[in-house]
Amino acid sequence: MSTLYVTQQDTVVRKMDERLKVTQKTDTLLDVPMLKISQVVVFGRVTVTPATLQALLERQVPVCYLNAHGRYVGRIEPALSKNALLRSAQYRTAFAPARALTLAQQMVRGKLSNMRVLLQRANRDLEEVRIVRAIAQLKEQLISVAESNDLDRLRGLEGAGSAAYFGVFDHLLKPSGMRFEKRVRRPPTDPVNALLSFGYALRANDIHRAVNAVGFDPC
Repeated sequence: MSTLYVTQQDTVVRKMDERLKVTQKTDTLLDVPMLKISQVVVFGRVTVTPATLQALLERQVPVCYLNAHGRYVGRIEPALSKNALLRSAQYRTAFAPARALTLAQQMVRGKLSNMRVLLQRANRDLEEVRIVRAIAQLKEQLISVAESNDLDRLRGLEGAGSAAYFGVFDHLLKPSGMRFEKRVRRPPTDPVNALLSFGYALRANDIHRAVNAVGFDPC
């Protein structure tokens, strides 16, 4: 199953029999079987016809709307799972400090570990001293994450890890004329930050869909 991204402006997504077609005036830009689509993401001035939207929702396929620059606007998705007991357990966990801490530790550990691995792989060829230092900092923070018993402390470690990672991110860019000085989010001020924000928007949408699919409250 795949995600259909429609970025071409002034196009129309419509259902034709059991297929999705993306058209622009009289031209067909894409024609795919509906059974191969797990979600649809549209950018800017893209129209999804009402009949198509209904058919997608009946097949449990959400539709996510981003603006033309990739900023998240909203989404239309099938009805939330009727498993109220599951969501009740989710809410109880959110308000249980010990369980919330365990989950937060796993999330922060996963993020920092992935950052460290990426830097290690990149530095096999670069052998950059600053990257070596960032790798060492991330290792220290991972040790602290395992020992932390406070959510605010975990947030601080996550922030410090991100700062170490993005502090050397410019070294990871292959020669392309693009440079990276620091992470800027709202709004992104350069092509690299714009691409990062775009990627995060797509990933956040994927996570939202996955959380909804198992019956949790995405909020």
